Amino acid sequence: SNLERRYQELKEKLAEFDKRYTRDYLSLQPSLKFVPEQIKKLEKEIRHKRRVGQNIVLTEARQAYQAARQVTANLRTQLDQQQKQAAAFTTVFSRHEQLLEDLKALEELYRETQVRLVKIESSQFEKYPQVEVIERASYNDVAIGPDYWLGSLIAFASALFLGFFSIWLIEFLTQKPDGQGDKKYHFPVSVWFNPPSEADKLDSMQPATTIEQQQTSAALPLKTQDYQALDDETVEALYQISNQDSRQLILLLLSGLSEPEISHIKPDQIDLEASLIHVDTPLARSVPVGSRLTACLSQALNTQQLWRSQQQLNEDEIQALLYCAFVDAGIDSNEYSPAERLRQTYIIYLVRQGLRLNLLEILVGPLSPIELASYTRFTTEQKGKTLEEINPIHPVCRDID
Repeated sequence: SNLERRYQELKEKLAEFDKRYTRDYLSLQPSLKFVPEQIKKLEKEIRHKRRVGQNIVLTEARQAYQAARQVTANLRTQLDQQQKQAAAFTTVFSRHEQLLEDLKALEELYRETQVRLVKIESSQFEKYPQVEVIERASYNDVAIGPDYWLGSLIAFASALFLGFFSIWLIEFLTQKPDGQGDKKYHFPVSVWFNPPSEADKLDSMQPATTIEQQQTSAALPLKTQDYQALDDETVEALYQISNQDSRQLILLLLSGLSEPEISHIKPDQIDLEASLIHVDTPLARSVPVGSRLTACLSQALNTQQLWRSQQQLNEDEIQALLYCAFVDAGIDSNEYSPAERLRQTYIIYLVRQGLRLNLLEILVGPLSPIELASYTRFTTEQKGKTLEEINPIHPVCRDID
C-alpha cells in the first residue's frame, strides 16, 4: 500500500511536470529526471511484492488443502475401522441371539425331561416283580472250570506252527536271487527237508581267505544320484526364447545360486563394479557373475526392481517361470525340477574343469556328502585344481547379444 501510494504521488507529480515541461527538458534537469526512473522502480517493486504475496497466499492455501486431505484420510480410516467394528459387533450379536434361542430350546427340553422323569418316578409299580421259574436250583457235583489239557495242547501246536512259519519266512526273505545264495551255511531245518549235495558240502570246506574275498566282493556299491547336465546349445536356446525374468533366473542359477538364495536376494547384495553377488545364508560367500548377468542386474537396479513386476520372487514363482521356459524350449523336466537341472549343469561344468570337490561349496553353497559323491563320475584326469586355475563363469553367462 505504501508503494502504491508513493507510486500515485509520483505519477501525479509527473503529470504536473508534463503540463509544464517536455520530457526532454525533464531529462536535462538533475532535480527532475529521477521522477520517471523512480516510477519505473516502484512499478517493478510493486509487481515483485504482488508476486510474493500471491505465492504466500497460494502456499497457505496448499497447506490448508493438504491438511484438509489428511483430515479427510484420517476420517475415512476411522470410518472404515468403525464400519469393521460395527460389522464384527453385528456378527457377535447375531451369534449371541442364536445362542439365546438355543438356550431357550434347551431349557424347554430340560423342563420337559424333568416332567417326564417326575411322571415316571410317581407311577405305581407292582409290589413284586413278575418272575417265571424255569428250573429248580440244585447242587452241581462236578466243578466248573477250563480244560487245561486241551488248552496246553492247542498252545503247543500254535507255538510249533508259528516257529516253523517264522523260520520259513526268514529264509524266504533272506534268500538271494539268481542262485547267488550262500551255499556254505544251512539252517538245521533246511537240512532236514532239503539236504545239501556233495558239491555243496565240499564247497563249505573252502579256506577262510576265499570266504572273506567273496564277502568283500558282495559289498553293496554306494548309492548316488544320477545327475545330468544340459549342453551349452540347449541352454543358449532356452535363454534366447525366455522372457526377461526367466533369463535372469537362468543366469543366476548358472552362477551358483540356489532357489532360496534367489528368492531372498536384495539390491544391496549386488556389486556391479566387481561383478559379484554377496550371499549371506546359508553359507556366506561372494559369487562371481558374467557380463550377461551383470547387464541384466544393471538394468534391474536402474528401475529399482530386480524383476519386472516386483522386488522379490518366492520359490513357487521361480519354479513356475522356469517350468514355462522349459516347456517352450521342449526340454523334459519330469525327473528333476528346472531349477535343479540348471544348478546341476553349473556344478557339472565346474567338476569337468577339474575343480576339487571340497571347493564346490565356495561357489555353489553347501552340498551333502551324497551329492558330492554323485558328481565324482564327471571328474576328469586333470582334477585337483583350485579356484584360480578354472573359469567359474559358465559360457552362457559370458557373452552379450
